[in-house]
Amino acid sequence: MKINRVKVTGKLGFDLTFSNRNIILGENGTGKSTFTKLLLYSLGADFDTFIPEISKEKKCDAVNTYISFSNGKEYVAIRKLPSSDIVTVGEIISGEINKDSLTIQSLSEYSEFILSNEGLPITSISYGDEKNASMRFYFYLRGLYVDQETPAYKVLSDIGGAAKEFLNSQSQIRKAIIQMILGAQFSEMYKLRNKLQEIQKNEQLKKSELSSVLSILNTLLPEETINKKSLEKFKTRLKEIQDSKKKLGDNYAKFSKYESNFTIEQSNNLKRIEKNISILLSKDRELTLQIADMNNAKNNIKEEIKEISELFIAKDLILQMPIERCPVCLSNMHPLKKSEKNECPYCHSETNNDNYEDGLAFKRMLEEALIEASELESKLKKERQNNQEKIDNSQKELLGIKKEIQSSMNSSQADKDYLILKNQLELYIKEENKLSTTLDLLKKRNSLKFDLEKIAKEKKELSEEIVSLETEIDKKLNAGKKNWKLIGLEYLKRVFPQSTTFDFDDMYNPILDDFNIRDISSASLKVAVRIIYIVSLFHLKEQRKINHPGFVVLDSPRDKDLDSGRYKKILDILYEQKNQFFLTGSLHDEKLYDKKNILIKLTEDSRLLSEN
Repeated sequence: MKINRVKVTGKLGFDLTFSNRNIILGENGTGKSTFTKLLLYSLGADFDTFIPEISKEKKCDAVNTYISFSNGKEYVAIRKLPSSDIVTVGEIISGEINKDSLTIQSLSEYSEFILSNEGLPITSISYGDEKNASMRFYFYLRGLYVDQETPAYKVLSDIGGAAKEFLNSQSQIRKAIIQMILGAQFSEMYKLRNKLQEIQKNEQLKKSELSSVLSILNTLLPEETINKKSLEKFKTRLKEIQDSKKKLGDNYAKFSKYESNFTIEQSNNLKRIEKNISILLSKDRELTLQIADMNNAKNNIKEEIKEISELFIAKDLILQMPIERCPVCLSNMHPLKKSEKNECPYCHSETNNDNYEDGLAFKRMLEEALIEASELESKLKKERQNNQEKIDNSQKELLGIKKEIQSSMNSSQADKDYLILKNQLELYIKEENKLSTTLDLLKKRNSLKFDLEKIAKEKKELSEEIVSLETEIDKKLNAGKKNWKLIGLEYLKRVFPQSTTFDFDDMYNPILDDFNIRDISSASLKVAVRIIYIVSLFHLKEQRKINHPGFVVLDSPRDKDLDSGRYKKILDILYEQKNQFFLTGSLHDEKLYDKKNILIKLTEDSRLLSEN
């Protein structure tokens, strides 16, 4: 990928054409940083810190960037200033914009357009607790840009302003950016992980459903051991009842004359109440399931509240512990101070200032959810209690009608036989319903257990596939890291000959002679290590097939404490690169730069943005 030209239109603007080596020198406030920001803005990044002429006075209309991709095509991308969520893209054919090819793209579409044309993977990256972010081109820009605002120890530049502050602070995202540039293809692995998450969610639902079924079975069969033998026993008993019902049914005709003794009203009432009882019993089963589900939900919420409460308690305990000496080196411990680097004052890990507030807010949300769940559970229990009262009242009413029928009938032996048989039939029906419900629940239980066994097998196979894929990715990453470390050490020794090692920690932060970049006290050394980190990764593209866009942008990278001799060596390293770079610097250091690579010199009288 190569940037051929950048043109800014409006009352103020500029028009620059580029080669592989592009050095812009200038005095302070003449437009060096504005140039790098406009370049990255044209490629999909956002900035809160454009100069007033752009952000407030609106003297610049749009930035037009002409880009050649590795597929041989050239396009122009036009993005309105100072902020726009859309980009107009058109293909350049024979030096002219093909108007028929013009399309208007959202920033996400524009990102995918750049990635696909450059042959870079379109995927997402995971961070935090099951969170994902689309791998926009903006993330790649963080790995090829050295700015003045981001602390050197963070290495990758913070791009995107306040809207991207949270994502910029995520160490897992910074790690994923480097891994993607090194050539890792995560898209398949993320698909598998997302599939695994869906399977795990389904597993939780099945387990919750099984718990409810077992709870109801325990109510129906409190002293039964539910196994294959008892299942056969239920089936046998159900068949016996159904056979007995059939025999009674076969003899029912001879009892029909006794039915005539019932009044029409009694008969209708009997049918109505029996139907009502059936509906109420069905509702009772449904409410029992809902109450069991709500109880499971409450228990899950309680566990989450317990976990987050323990985190806050642990924090308070640690901060209150009177530790006066370090447990490792026995040195006197200094009081915890607020860090200016957005670090935890205790463990020095990088933090987000909103973590504590977010945690409290999440805890409050869980507590409110628990209250709502408890209220709903109470409502369901009350509704079930009312429903059971209706069942009891209906059964009492049914018994009263039966007594009326019994008293209205003759006391002959036939009448007595009829009542005995009818009562027996009702008992059979009641037991049949209970056994049918029990057998249905047992079938459901067995089905859920089968599903859970199947899910466990799928999880195992998927986990093994993920591990295999991770191993394959690690091999590729380790091979890339090995080359990268050799390049980095070579460059580092040229600038700091006394250096012996150049390595990375688990999060791909640079380590110099066993010191993490965070722990290096020299500001100039930190800056040099950051530049070497970015440039050596840039050079790796010449040796291996990696996902580097093919250019770097260095905005006045020389630190005030970095002496001219060492900075000149860094410049020599940069001049050796075959791919494109953009470098800004102070006009006062002009003698350090190769004159033939200087694109433009900016002064108070010749600023970057001039009247068009």
